Amino acid sequence: MGPTGSSISMHNNKKILICGEHIANTSLIAISAALQHNNYLTYIYSLADYLKNDIRAVAQQVIPCQDVISELTKLNLNEFDHIIAAGSNKLLQQLKPYNATAHIASPMQCMMKEICGSCLQKHQANGEEFYIFSCRQNWQNTYSLDINNLQSRQEQNKIVKKI
Repeated sequence: MGPTGSSISMHNNKKILICGEHIANTSLIAISAALQHNNYLTYIYSLADYLKNDIRAVAQQVIPCQDVISELTKLNLNEFDHIIAAGSNKLLQQLKPYNATAHIASPMQCMMKEICGSCLQKHQANGEEFYIFSCRQNWQNTYSLDINNLQSRQEQNKIVKKI
């Protein structure tokens, strides 16, 4: 989240699944710490052994794995009241039917609060298209997220990021 962005919604008395891949776990630990007091947290994470003690401290159930996406297929995702995720576009695609809240790695987050439009992220719901400025709201709903649009936007910026 940029300095003017919005924070993630906090829940109370819910069963919440936290899904983190790789370095994305660092942002999820702080969120999990805020949620842990009034909720039951299950935390699935991959390739973050250096964070395992921090992750264990914020969740009632911890599931370390090599591949979060394949681990998700072993769980009944409908038994969770809410899912929060940060990771790859493949992870977001897997969680799309479950109305998860996900960190969107949208390109060009200038944090100028809707000035440049480089961070516009396309969504589709109920036959309508709408756009969200990721600089203001980078925690977005996976149900309406147009992941193909996100993927193509990320591809456009690959060269610039390498320079």
